[in-house]
Amino acid sequence: MSQAEKYSWASLVTTGLIFWFFQMRMLDGWQVVDRSGPALLGTYLTVVVMFIIAEAIIGVTIALTSGKHDIEKDERDKAIEARANQFAFYFLIVAINVIIVHLLAGNISDEWQLQIIDLTSPASVFFALFTILVIAHLIEQIATLVSYAK
Repeated sequence: MSQAEKYSWASLVTTGLIFWFFQMRMLDGWQVVDRSGPALLGTYLTVVVMFIIAEAIIGVTIALTSGKHDIEKDERDKAIEARANQFAFYFLIVAINVIIVHLLAGNISDEWQLQIIDLTSPASVFFALFTILVIAHLIEQIATLVSYAK
């Protein structure tokens, strides 16, 4: 297994665990809990710091176990990384456009009221946007692993 694959697996697992922590702080069942601004900021900073620490630990661990200071990448690794980034970017474009259409359609008339995503509170907007970022990262890691499996 290459260093990039090890990194992707570790990142996939840690991202899943951190997102589980995040959704436990934000959801009650399937509903986003309305929280104050300072509480949302605290959750955001906590989760971002958790991601930074997890990614640093993964990078250092892979570097120490391989005896190299950096993850080696050849042309194939760079092409796989570029393709995985492209999949994540396409997901971000689609997801952000879904939110835009949802917001605009909700303001056209009562007939266009969509209840797919609740974007009426800062907590629900924060949860939706942060979830999109996490899913994009997961897509990038899964695309990397699928590409190496080929």
